[in-house]
Amino acid sequence: MISSLGEVLKSVLMHIRRLKKWLLVGKAPIILFYGFPSRTNDVDICFYLDPEEEELMNTLQSIANDWGLNWRDLRHNIDAFFRRGTGIPLRTPFIMEHNIYYNLHLLPIVRSSVKYRIYKEAFINREIIEFEGFLVNTPTLEYWICLKLYSGRLKDLGDLELVLSRIRLKLNMPQIYDIFSRHPILRERWNKLLNALREDYGCIITKNGEIKKVEETWDPW
Repeated sequence: MISSLGEVLKSVLMHIRRLKKWLLVGKAPIILFYGFPSRTNDVDICFYLDPEEEELMNTLQSIANDWGLNWRDLRHNIDAFFRRGTGIPLRTPFIMEHNIYYNLHLLPIVRSSVKYRIYKEAFINREIIEFEGFLVNTPTLEYWICLKLYSGRLKDLGDLELVLSRIRLKLNMPQIYDIFSRHPILRERWNKLLNALREDYGCIITKNGEIKKVEETWDPW
């Protein structure tokens, strides 16, 4: 039985790397690559259907075989869900359950999706990180933040607030503001997030991208 997030990710990477365009999103990259002290049971992979991903079915079948899943039953569900990648709402991933602990969430990115543009940008500007002998496509920290903001879900905004309150990394603010310039809705959500971050955790983000406690910035003189 796979017993850790890293192990389940490796079992996915063995197969998913044959796809042309994919991105590891969700909490997994923050936990594994940025040292965020948390846990998740989900490995979230988004893949781009522009055009159709020819290796998709072969990839999913190899994962199913590796995980001991019934491909015949799973294939029926996959065919019904993907329908050649058209009209799939991004907020409804296809879920493959490995065991009672871990799931693989597959999020198709199609041109008709309202989120297609920002997810495509995140892929183009991705980081490629070596992990246990595999190369992992993952958003930059700045695009990870913006993808969470773009979703607008309370859960994602709560996750984002918690992450920013605990990590001590310097953000690339020019890149964040550049993303905001193309997606104006994010600026309003960002400002609300900054207020919540200060009220709930006593943290601020400085102009040069440092995340600090309010008392660390107080100068009595």
